[in-house]
Amino acid sequence: MTDTNPLESPEIGERIAERRQSRRITQAEVAEVLGVSRSTVSQYETGRLSVSTQELHKLVRFLQAPLSYFLGETDLEDVIRHDMDYYKIDSLELNSDQRRLLMAYHEMSEESQETLLKVAEMMRDAEIGHISNG
Repeated sequence: MTDTNPLESPEIGERIAERRQSRRITQAEVAEVLGVSRSTVSQYETGRLSVSTQELHKLVRFLQAPLSYFLGETDLEDVIRHDMDYYKIDSLELNSDQRRLLMAYHEMSEESQETLLKVAEMMRDAEIGHISNG
């Protein structure tokens, strides 16, 4: 019987790509967090290179997915369900558009989240100004 290194599984790379894309994060952003080049991230995602244990732990934190997801023990739907539980989205009384907005926000990069918040605040302020002036 031979032991195989689970970090050498091509499925890990596929899952890195899947989660990165679901969170709308670029390979360049992942590369910056890991301290590697964008082409190295591409090679991880295609299975040509294996991630180190240290890099995988960084990915768990940055991509906000449990290690079990990257190891193929859970799927993306489980991770998204966990995200919803973690953020208590299901416990809020939200209509479907509000849920979609929260999930879209959650899947954005931090930079995009900040931009969306600024736009939302500007729209709110404009409506408040319109109401108070009207």
